[in-house]
This record gives sequence, C-alpha cells and structure tokens, in this order.
Amino acid sequence: MHKEQGIFRHSGTRDSDEDGSLVIEFSLVFPVFVFLVFFVFEICRYLFISAAIDATLSSAARTSSSQASTVVDYNLIFRDTIRNESALWAGLIDASQLTTHVSFCSSVTQAIADSCSETASSGKVLAYYQVKYNYRPYLFNGVIPGTEDLIAALQSSLSRQLIYVQEYERDQIFKNTPPSS
Repeated sequence: MHKEQGIFRHSGTRDSDEDGSLVIEFSLVFPVFVFLVFFVFEICRYLFISAAIDATLSSAARTSSSQASTVVDYNLIFRDTIRNESALWAGLIDASQLTTHVSFCSSVTQAIADSCSETASSGKVLAYYQVKYNYRPYLFNGVIPGTEDLIAALQSSLSRQLIYVQEYERDQIFKNTPPSS
C-alpha cells in the first residue's frame, strides 16, 4: 500500500525521519521556552519587589511620623515597621538586602540641600525616609554576557525616598509659637 503525501498521511505509522525531526524541534524550542518562563518570572518578581518597597515605605513612614510622644526614636519605629511588614514578602525578597535611612529637616529647602540631621529629630518638622533594595536576579545573575549593566540599572531603580511631616513635632512647634499680632 502506498503512503499518501502532504497533510493526509496514513494513520498509525510513523517514519523514523519524523521522529528525528520531532526530537530536533523539541531540543531547539524547549530551551527557549524555559528561558522565557524564567524571564517572565524575573520580571514579575522585580515588579513585586518594587510594589512591596513602595507600600512598605509608605506604611512605615506614616506609622513613624504620626507617633505622639515627647521621646520618640523615629528611626527605630521606622525600622521596626519595615521588619514587621517584610515578613509578609519573605519568600521573594531578601530582607538583608534592604537598607533604610532616616534624616530630619526643619524645612523643605534643607531637605533639597541634603543637609538634614540624622540623629536630632526634636523640633524638626520633616522626616526624610529612604529605602534601597540591592536587587539580585535568581537566574540571570551575570550568566548572560552584557546583563551586568541591566542589573545595575535595575538596582538603582529600587531606591525610594519619601518626605513626611512629623505630626507631633509640627504640633509642638505650633504650640510654642506665639500668635502674630
């Protein structure tokens, strides 16, 4: 019996040529597919880290800036809030790669000039909160030539700054200021 050519082949029989071409096609397509799956995973992980840093920074800054106490260590409150919230995303983010910095300013001009105090929060109306994450991809960590520049660019984009009004400090300044006549 003669085999039909083209789309309609005789069912139930396979040529060894077909088996060989199937193996070759699979060996060419499968590594590309696996690469794309891991690439999409890294993109999603990066976006998740970026969103988690934004949410955590906002929450931690809001919590620490609204503390009503005469003796308050805003740095400690900020770091404790970040540590508590980082437990939620511990599977995808390495908390040891997260660095925080808090400084205190009397005015916006002082904050712009980057001349804020890191220790003296008393009497300072503004708090300048900074968070930076040292991003390291799981898979593409320098394996592929030329990715070092991309990784460096991604790391620099995971740095956030936020300026908050220290509510208690602001209230104390306004209470101690005599009304103008």
